[in-house]
Amino acid sequence: SSSSSSSSHHHHSTSNSSSDKSNSKDKPPDDGGTAKMDRDVLVCSRYETAMATAYSFLSVFLAKTGSKNEEIDYRPLFENFVQDLLLTVNKPEWPASELLLSLLGKLLVQKFSNQKTDVALRVASLDCLGVVAARLRRDAVTSQLKVSTIDQIIQRVKEAEDRDAPLLEDGSAMLNSAPPQENGLPEKHTSKKHKKKKGSHSRDEPSSSTSTAAASGGASKDVEEERCKFLQRVLLDWLAVNAESDVALLHARHFYIGQWYRDAFSEILRQKMGPSIITPKASRKHHSHQHRKRKKRRGESSSSESDPGSEEEERPEDQITEELKNQVKALAEARKLFLLTKVTAFPPASPGARTQTLQTHIGYDDAELITRYLASKRSFSQSFDVYLKQILRVLTESAIIVRTKAMKCLTMVVEADPAVLARTDMQMGVHHSFLDHSTSVREAAVDLVGKFVLSRPELLDNYYEMIAARILDTGVSVRKRVIKIMKDVCLECPDFPKIPEICVKMIRRVNDEEGIKKLVQEVFQNMWFTPVRERPSLDEVTLLRKVNNITQVVITCQDAGLDWFHQLLQSMFRPKEDKDDVTKIHTEPPKALVTSCKQIVDCLVRNILLLEENQPAQVNQTVVTLEENSSGGTTESASKTGSASQKLVACLKTLHLLAKIRPQMLVDHAITLQPYLALKCQ
Repeated sequence: SSSSSSSSHHHHSTSNSSSDKSNSKDKPPDDGGTAKMDRDVLVCSRYETAMATAYSFLSVFLAKTGSKNEEIDYRPLFENFVQDLLLTVNKPEWPASELLLSLLGKLLVQKFSNQKTDVALRVASLDCLGVVAARLRRDAVTSQLKVSTIDQIIQRVKEAEDRDAPLLEDGSAMLNSAPPQENGLPEKHTSKKHKKKKGSHSRDEPSSSTSTAAASGGASKDVEEERCKFLQRVLLDWLAVNAESDVALLHARHFYIGQWYRDAFSEILRQKMGPSIITPKASRKHHSHQHRKRKKRRGESSSSESDPGSEEEERPEDQITEELKNQVKALAEARKLFLLTKVTAFPPASPGARTQTLQTHIGYDDAELITRYLASKRSFSQSFDVYLKQILRVLTESAIIVRTKAMKCLTMVVEADPAVLARTDMQMGVHHSFLDHSTSVREAAVDLVGKFVLSRPELLDNYYEMIAARILDTGVSVRKRVIKIMKDVCLECPDFPKIPEICVKMIRRVNDEEGIKKLVQEVFQNMWFTPVRERPSLDEVTLLRKVNNITQVVITCQDAGLDWFHQLLQSMFRPKEDKDDVTKIHTEPPKALVTSCKQIVDCLVRNILLLEENQPAQVNQTVVTLEENSSGGTTESASKTGSASQKLVACLKTLHLLAKIRPQMLVDHAITLQPYLALKCQ
């Protein structure tokens, strides 16, 4: 509870500082230039004071979680606090959550990246950042679906405002003849009507309002910026109307105004260039650039707290052309002027008239969607890449506990969005951990890939070689995990071309330690030696796929010999105790095993006859060579390119292996097979 109170207290203090600014802004400016500068300095310094407060609060709180000298354990409090922030972020009435999370992210990266930090605090920071990064990723995945919804909300609000338009008719006429003053609107009582009409008017016909467009250098023609301004207005009005029942919402309003005002340039720039080009880091650099200019005006030194990530300044500037910069400046100026008109929520003279002067046409859910949409323009919502890179960076750390924790963080992120595994930096990081000298890290890495690779078959190609190599891992737990993943691949992606190779790799573990031996038997029991459906009719497709798979494995095993395969069959049919004791009477193998082998034998014999029917010339050659396909092609390529003779020999070899283990299965087919005794193999 103490954590929540500090959070809400923080919102108030931040917002209070912002609310002071509304009073000072209502004073008319002396002259354009200095007023504009002072206004910028005023708003930005208020907001940056709030940032500094937030930053010092978080620094102290985080330091307490890692301190051994505290009487109480601050860790659960801090974890709860972070959960509170994640619950309230992007909720319209908690605007400071996003700022706190943004600063917290930078702080956590600082802590766990610094090797001098105490290990316990590094691990805790890493864990916390993993939670935040996973949440960011989840939000990014879900909010992609929301743009159409946003347009529907805008449409609804506009229709509702058009219905109310007759009430505002005079106001709109006045608006066109006399543009509002820079420091707000001239007359208190009608101010809200003007604003209402102004907002919907400029949003409805961005192209027709040529006078405003000319005035702001073509700024109002930017469709996305118009959409944002419209949504900002609607959200501020919603907060003002609802502040009747909850006064704290007025502080939230001022916080939003201060934040949107200060960050207008960087948000619009990111909007223009797209998140792929202007990274969160780049936009921060631009802030710090402007921020330093303002500080210089006031003759102060730039404060490090407000921007912990501003050391690399130059790069993104190269990508920003002068033309784009001017265009963004004009749009940012237009946004700032518009925000200033919203500072006073209600005409103070007549509080009784609130409902007439200000209406809101959205409910809480819409307000939340709008908040999310506007937040997606800000750097925090796009800071996932930065966080992920920092987590990947510590995979090369010397402390095992830190590397293991980093793997767990990545697992949280991939749970939120398996597509992250397709990223090149992610693949490199995971590959590095596959070769880590700690078994626990390797197991965590294999586990991470195994969990999610099946949900995205396209990822299988990227990770197959890495996983396959780990079947020879020195750690038993790692080998077991790999075999389980391979089994899932065989069962869930039956068309994956490397399945014969996977089977061979698994069969070769048949003499491994007891636990793995048992696992391998279970895998093949499920895959090959479980009967297929016979009633109402035989499931030909599954049976044929299974038999093709087995013959492919036999072809692939060619070079290494078929001993492994024989041992596998032996372990299935004759459990260990029977083999050791010669005097023991052989117990009958399980009925299901016999049935499935009988189905396989029948299918193989049918295959042999079909092969002979279709390509008698090839089959009747007395010498059959096997070298061509010994490397093991795919099932398809074998059926298209592998010669009939190769397939024939594979079928006969498989029958031979089954006959060695249980001859009675071939009795019915003895006459059919008799002519093949004359074949010579090379």
